[in-house]
Amino acid sequence: MSSCVSNKKLTTPVVSTIGLRGKRGPAGPQGPAGVGTPLFSVTFVNTFTIVPCTCETLINPDPWILTNPNFIISSFDINTGLFTVPADGYYLFNSTVPYTVDEHTNLNPSLSSPILGFKKTPVSDPFIVSSELTRASINFTLPLPPPLTITIDRLANTDSISLNGSFFLRQNEQYGLYYFNPGQSVTVNFIEGFNWSVTKL
Repeated sequence: MSSCVSNKKLTTPVVSTIGLRGKRGPAGPQGPAGVGTPLFSVTFVNTFTIVPCTCETLINPDPWILTNPNFIISSFDINTGLFTVPADGYYLFNSTVPYTVDEHTNLNPSLSSPILGFKKTPVSDPFIVSSELTRASINFTLPLPPPLTITIDRLANTDSISLNGSFFLRQNEQYGLYYFNPGQSVTVNFIEGFNWSVTKL
């Protein structure tokens, strides 16, 4: 009686099991902001002077300079100096404002320094971004009998202000660059080197 022997090995079938899905991990860091859509970039070369006053004044020089690298794609009126918001959304403002001060008279200590900033018209609305003009106060004492203390409280003779920020604005709102003087006896000259640009984010 003969027998047959097989060399074939028997294998156990492999059964794969898919487990339950784990919890979602934490969100990753926010990516960089997009470049956005530039709307305009303007400057001026003629000095724009504001004499002593208790006033709020729109900075609107004549003329605005639009030559390269400056431009207007939309939304800025060179006649009024106002930016009109084309649609609801976030907008990035960038501005550099150099200035000089004529008078070297002391400021009124009971009043704040003049302010420069962007705000919506009408002018009763608050600034969306602003900065006081740089103020320097120095006290020194003369060796007299009795000693005499003198305070010099003035604006910096030459300086520059940067006004930057992103803001949610509504369609058809209008914004301009305004100077507010609470009553200080100073003449301020806004000079060449000024730039204002707006980008829709």
